[in-house]
Amino acid sequence: MDGYTLVRIVETQPPNLVVRPLYEPAATSSCVVVAAAAVVQLASLPPSSSSVDNLVHLGSSEEAGALHCLKRRFLRHHIYTNVGKLLTLLQQYTQPTHVEMPPHVYQVAAAAFEAALRCKLVKLQLNASGKIDGCAVTSYLLEKSRLTRVEGRERNYHIFYQLCANMEHSTATGEFAFLGQVGATQEDKAAFGVTMAALDALGFTPAEKEGVVAICKGILYLGNVHFHTNELLPQKAYDQVTFPFRLFHWLLQRINATMMKHATSPRSHILLVDIFGFESFDRNGFEQLCINFANEKLQQVLDSKPKGIFTLLDDEVSIPKSSEYSLHSKLVTAHGKASTVFKAGKSTLTFTLVHYAQPVTYDCADLLAKNKDHVADDILEFCQQECMSLLGEMAPPSPPTTRGDATISATFRRQLKELLARLKDTSTHFIRCIKPNHDQVRDVFDGPYVLDQLRQMGILQALALHHDGLHPFQESHELFYHSYRVIAPPTESTTGDTPQVIPMAERCRDLIQHFPHPGGFAVGITSVFSSLEMHQWLRRQRIAVEGAAVTILQGVWRRAVWRLACRHVGQSMALLHDVASLDDATLSQHMQHATDLVKRFPTCYLSRRLLLQCHEGQMHLERHRRQHDLLLRIQQPRHDLGTPYPNKHARQAPIVGCCVEAMEADLALCAKWRLEADPHVIAFTAAYHRLQTERQAVVQVTLMLRSKVIHVATVEKALRSPMISAQVAERARAALQVGQFNLDFFFFV
Repeated sequence: MDGYTLVRIVETQPPNLVVRPLYEPAATSSCVVVAAAAVVQLASLPPSSSSVDNLVHLGSSEEAGALHCLKRRFLRHHIYTNVGKLLTLLQQYTQPTHVEMPPHVYQVAAAAFEAALRCKLVKLQLNASGKIDGCAVTSYLLEKSRLTRVEGRERNYHIFYQLCANMEHSTATGEFAFLGQVGATQEDKAAFGVTMAALDALGFTPAEKEGVVAICKGILYLGNVHFHTNELLPQKAYDQVTFPFRLFHWLLQRINATMMKHATSPRSHILLVDIFGFESFDRNGFEQLCINFANEKLQQVLDSKPKGIFTLLDDEVSIPKSSEYSLHSKLVTAHGKASTVFKAGKSTLTFTLVHYAQPVTYDCADLLAKNKDHVADDILEFCQQECMSLLGEMAPPSPPTTRGDATISATFRRQLKELLARLKDTSTHFIRCIKPNHDQVRDVFDGPYVLDQLRQMGILQALALHHDGLHPFQESHELFYHSYRVIAPPTESTTGDTPQVIPMAERCRDLIQHFPHPGGFAVGITSVFSSLEMHQWLRRQRIAVEGAAVTILQGVWRRAVWRLACRHVGQSMALLHDVASLDDATLSQHMQHATDLVKRFPTCYLSRRLLLQCHEGQMHLERHRRQHDLLLRIQQPRHDLGTPYPNKHARQAPIVGCCVEAMEADLALCAKWRLEADPHVIAFTAAYHRLQTERQAVVQVTLMLRSKVIHVATVEKALRSPMISAQVAERARAALQVGQFNLDFFFFV
């Protein structure tokens, strides 16, 4: 199971060699005679697995050394190894560690996703903040044959085993033909509850869940129905597996709608493509033809119009009474002689294609039946009228209207073309998954099995190209020159300051001479080719140069912004230098602008001084507001003893003394703010003096009325004085008549 064994040559016996295993003790190991042609001689021992993580760094490109290195790394649990920029992964077949995650719809969707997709595209949508806020899955080429035929100990789709484990009456999985030789387990019984919970979380209604379960159960029982070719055409056998996959697509559309329900406008996205590898079995049919086409895309043979293999296959599907024999005959006629990659098979219905990995022989027996994407009219009518509404929703409303939608291969090619177009707009990274053994056993490395995969995946070919001077990176002359001339020292050829016109290819050659290893480049007619090492070196050097340039640009920009800030702040300070000379509206506008500048440039050394000027301006505006309120207050109508002075500090009915004191306080503010020359203040001062004189007259009359002997004529004369208001005089006369005198009577309103 080693594929290759590392040995030491003990003796040469043409045409044979005597060898001894290298890592076995000499006392226990024995020499073996082998043919010299079966021995691959290495220039040096392969390095240890810990020192080589890229097969390109091996001393040679021989597959024996690559296989030995991968085996040593795998047994030491180093499952990742590079081949140039390609990453390989050797599966370990270990039970993944269960990690508790916080509740989230993605977690439930992951639990509900069945292992049914041979090829899928997962789109992770990122919002403006770079976080994932949406997810969508696109499937390619679901295998109908996997549903109807299970090989050996393989399992069918997991949902069938979950249903068997949870049926009301104990039913052995062996009773269903679709389940093969594997039975349901307790894990399947528990997994059914997880699946139903996932459907709940994804927004499926109870009726929809019941319909999905009923359809899946019906598929299990339908698998026990046998069709006879003399009673029913073979295509009917494929019609029975059409609706399970329409159910799968319906479920996938519903899940995608839920996952993208709250997605915002995408800033960018990540595409994860899980695509099948090259396949070659004892019997290869329609699925292998599509899979290998996707791997290699032999457009000139498989899809070159008008006589490509898929084109002929689609044409034959649309022709009445066509058969596998007519298809095989047309394929041989179209490609049997002119093509170097197509060979007619030895048997009646086979042909061989020479792929990049190895020749593969295909069987035409089921190509036409599997390529048809059509449901019989009677089945379609039955599902739309007699069965549950869910089947009617999944069934197509009418036959395809265009040829491009009429066959499985046409749909697959269209999807593959769309996928390739999307991948061209992205930065791609590749991972090759390798199975260490066929039985999926942990820590077992099957050398021949791994070696076949290395050959089929093209890993050994890529390794050989690297050692043969591979220059996998191609760039046009203009792009290469303008991208990397910044790395080289300035010369006439790199700066472009040369009087004569130098061809761009010659400029690229001169530029390459300034790099450490000019041999890592090849200048072609239109492009420059670079090796992996030199391409990575160029990228690193360019990033370093660009980083230094960005630092300089940032410094220049910061200096320009600093100067701009100082100029703006200085201009604002000049405007606020003399706040007393500005009107309130202009001052408010300048202060708002100054406040914005302080917020915009908080680190500017002038911002603190500008902030102090803003505080001074605010105090000036507040003083103006108070002066304005004072002038409004003193402009109110003149007040006598019978009307209170509007004093906001008064908490009770004001008296004459309080009125005079309030006026005195306002006059003091006028003097403080130097408002004596204001006409309103002058009028207010006159009113104050008049009120003061009137107050003295009232006091004199009051003293007369409180004396023991009241001379009425004298009191009457005093009441007729112009200093006494008519209202006060009338109240005094009324007091004389009743004989009740109270000084407070004259002072309260």
